[in-house]
Amino acid sequence: MLGAVLVGALVSGDEFGRLTTLTLKPRALFDYEKPEITATLTPPLYLDQDTTQKQLVLSDEGYEDINPIYEGSVIDLKVTGTKWAPKVLLSDGSKVAFEQVGDNEFIASTQINTQTSWALMQGSYKIGEWPIIVIDDREPEIDHFTIEEYENDKGYLAFKVDVDDDRKLMNASIAIQDQNGNQEEIKPLAIRNVRSINSIYYADFSGSLLSGETADIVLSIEDEAGQKTTSILKDILIPEKVYEHPVAGNLIDLRLELMEPSYDKKRILRHLKALGLLGEKEGLPAVYYMALRSAYWRLANPTEENDVVTARDLLWDTAQTLENNGIGVIESDLLAALDELRLAIRQKQEVLEIREKLRTADQLFKDYSFIASQDISNRYDLEIDIKALRRLYSYILAFSDQKKFYNSSLIVDFMEKGLVQNDDLIFSRDGLGNYFALTESRQIIDNLIKIQKTLLASSYNEQMTSKITSKRSNLNEDKKEDNKKNQIALQEKVGAAVKMLGDKISFSGSTSGFLINNASDLIEEILSSMKKSDTAEVTQSQSELIAVMSNLKRVLNKPVSRSPELQNILKEINSKPVS
Repeated sequence: MLGAVLVGALVSGDEFGRLTTLTLKPRALFDYEKPEITATLTPPLYLDQDTTQKQLVLSDEGYEDINPIYEGSVIDLKVTGTKWAPKVLLSDGSKVAFEQVGDNEFIASTQINTQTSWALMQGSYKIGEWPIIVIDDREPEIDHFTIEEYENDKGYLAFKVDVDDDRKLMNASIAIQDQNGNQEEIKPLAIRNVRSINSIYYADFSGSLLSGETADIVLSIEDEAGQKTTSILKDILIPEKVYEHPVAGNLIDLRLELMEPSYDKKRILRHLKALGLLGEKEGLPAVYYMALRSAYWRLANPTEENDVVTARDLLWDTAQTLENNGIGVIESDLLAALDELRLAIRQKQEVLEIREKLRTADQLFKDYSFIASQDISNRYDLEIDIKALRRLYSYILAFSDQKKFYNSSLIVDFMEKGLVQNDDLIFSRDGLGNYFALTESRQIIDNLIKIQKTLLASSYNEQMTSKITSKRSNLNEDKKEDNKKNQIALQEKVGAAVKMLGDKISFSGSTSGFLINNASDLIEEILSSMKKSDTAEVTQSQSELIAVMSNLKRVLNKPVSRSPELQNILKEINSKPVS
């Protein structure tokens, strides 16, 4: 008992001395020197902000403050010029004691979260009180999350993702979510260390047990502070991939069985053993037999908790390697590399770093092009002209160097879309130039249609005049002959322009080629009829020519109209950034 009293006396000695002094010399009658207060503010590490130090000077209006303060910041306080240790009293009722580190010198530290004010106390006496103005760290926002109608038979779903944060986004993923809120087939997205991003992302969920059925898709994003936001798309049809390679199809069937809550282990092992005994005539690579042997033993004699999951993954990877000579795996890696390239652009990295990302993608493009050239499948029949591809690289680097990062990322978006949808136009000989040619060609057609309508009106007026008026002087005949020569000359210019247009859009397909040939034939008929002064035939053929050119314009508009993201690029590029 005596020991407890002695300890209590020691602990409370400083407070006892303060109370004794104030009893003999109350504050109301005696002046006490105001302590000096120094505050050091350290924002959370993830904000990458500098530490701030400030002396809270006393004035007639009270002490200065150190606002504003980021939520989660730490305030280190040093109080000098007082004999008695103060305490920090926070608005949430919590108290922080000071530690004495020297004569009349005390330090304390506290974290600011949701408090609205703090005070420095000595007993019941308040040395000062300060408001806390917290800079809120908002939760990350999902402004747009929709599924896009990008038709393909490779199993990809295309998602429009538009997200932002007041500080930085650090993680993002897309996954299938079941009725209990559990996520599976989680696909990480290349979204990190950026404040915002707005792009198309592709995900292949065809390996899910829910392939061929509808399911919910959830987008999850996380900021630097660990705050998470999610958005869910309801009842999305999960693509079901049909395998052309029979052995690959068998492996996928076994994998799906292993994903069921209960499965016939013996039956699956028998099938794995049989598939592992396939002979050389099947043309299977050595890695196939190694993978099946590993999957068999992991399933037959599991030694690790995740052996069954590993066996499933081996079956999936092996099937992808067999299917179409593994080009699907290369394409998936290529899309991931382009995602990383776009992220580097949106992070506004230096051109050298962006060039390194392009080199990684370029090697995958070459691998992809080599296998695709072997006519392995209609599913992967994209023809890539490497020179045109490098031309696209030059646009990306030039825009990045000009700090036009959004335009650079749009070209990457366009390349990804070309891969998924086998768009030969973007990767063919002139690449992006094809789209410029199409846009210019539509403008040329507009002008030709206007000229042709003028010629049609002139021919129609001549036809009507010849019916109404009788023959007059030779002067009128001379005037008509001059008018006919002018019309023939103008029509010949239209014919020459149509021929040049045909050369300009020769890459655009058989339909446009047929329409160009049709237009050329009609122009020949019009010129022949003009020379014969057969105005009825002229007006008929000219009307048909206008209809043909209108159809041609619609055909040429389809590739551009299907690619609205290209419009911003076309508006931006008035002259080529790289010669």
